[in-house]
Amino acid sequence: MSKNKNTTTEAATFYKNAGDKMAYLAGRWSDEKQYEDINDYQKPLNPIAEKAGVVIEKMLKQPFGCIFRAPNGKAFKATMKMSGEYAYQEQPKMFKAPATKPQAPAKASKAKAAKPKAEKKSKPAQPKSEDKGPSRTAYIDSLILKGGLTARQIAEKALGNFPDSTLEQNLTIARSRPWHLKQKGLTPKTKIAERGTGKVALMKSMLAEGKHTCQAIAEAVVKQFGGDVNKTKVVVRSMPWHMKKQGLKGSYRKANATPAKVTKKVTKKTAAK
Repeated sequence: MSKNKNTTTEAATFYKNAGDKMAYLAGRWSDEKQYEDINDYQKPLNPIAEKAGVVIEKMLKQPFGCIFRAPNGKAFKATMKMSGEYAYQEQPKMFKAPATKPQAPAKASKAKAAKPKAEKKSKPAQPKSEDKGPSRTAYIDSLILKGGLTARQIAEKALGNFPDSTLEQNLTIARSRPWHLKQKGLTPKTKIAERGTGKVALMKSMLAEGKHTCQAIAEAVVKQFGGDVNKTKVVVRSMPWHMKKQGLKGSYRKANATPAKVTKKVTKKTAAK
């Protein structure tokens, strides 16, 4: 974090409280940026900003972050790099109105005789083309809201209706859309996260065991789904917080800690042997 004399208390509070959420969203954006809108990522940050007393004015794609404004009018930029580096700094030149050049006085022109304008021939109205069907994302949303299908079944149905797409693309969209539907106040009937076997489901299952390191979980996810280990570790670090919000228990073991030893209880049968 940059140390700046002009840093406000509200800006520092937002930076501190938004860290976990920024880490999670940065990892999600890295995986889903081809299919998702960066502006949708502002919604989960807005409650934190309101509580801190700042206003988010713009989301940033690279590096992932946002521009927010404090009550004193100063603008700040908070960024979360995939290396895990989280920082913010004042942006004194942000949102400055561009200077306008003074217009030169109009020169007096000689009066010219007005020529009658030729009437433009209006083209005959062309018949409207038939309305196109719903987009691929809208089609997948309808299946998720309807319920009764797994993520793979939804992806296969989308592939049948949109042959130019791929199964992997449709799977990625199907797994990400429930989050966006919830942000719009809709309730998906299809529980993709529980039924599917995506990255998040694998992370949750390993975190629930509580015996794996962050590095081991990231490597397991990358081995099965591909990607970058360091980027995946950023998401893994944020997952226990989200699991706690959902009423689930999850944690990862520190690299230098040893797993707890399992001791066998000596019973009468084992003693007899």
